[in-house]
Amino acid sequence: MKLSPDAKLCLEELYLLHAVATDQLKRASGVLNRIVSTFNGLCDTSFEADTLLRYMINRRKNKDWPCLGERARRFEPAVHLLTASQLKTLEAIYVELDITSDEYLFGQAFAKDLVKEFGKRTGSIMPAATLVAVIFGKRKRGEWVCIREEIAKENKSAAGAFSDIEEADRIFKQKRKNA
Repeated sequence: MKLSPDAKLCLEELYLLHAVATDQLKRASGVLNRIVSTFNGLCDTSFEADTLLRYMINRRKNKDWPCLGERARRFEPAVHLLTASQLKTLEAIYVELDITSDEYLFGQAFAKDLVKEFGKRTGSIMPAATLVAVIFGKRKRGEWVCIREEIAKENKSAAGAFSDIEEADRIFKQKRKNA
């Protein structure tokens, strides 16, 4: 996806105005929807929320996105919503399913499978956004393993940190094409 310089600036300004970090936007879906709706109205486009979120995350990972720093709205860490046992179970599921953290952000089927497996093993129903936020946070801080680490190592020099987003994007597009 490529935006014109004016559209990119517009999206950046909306992002700065709402002050929610890109990795929190999926969790704060109301804010994401307002950004998308306003952007589409101002720029006469019809992008979906997931497409613009993927664009923002990719730009951030390429160090071509504004930093919120101290202005970023704070959210209670999602990890506090799980018990120690649930957290351990979620980590096991994350490793066993062998799905990168970024794939959960953009693949609704992956997130549904995650919720279903978590519920089966723990007997608890937890929203996908919460489980994904925990996985994303743990991965971002390097506390959990990098799924498909060999792919990440191969791509790291070309794509930089969090190179698994390109793999997630490729899989997402393939699944969407086959749907």
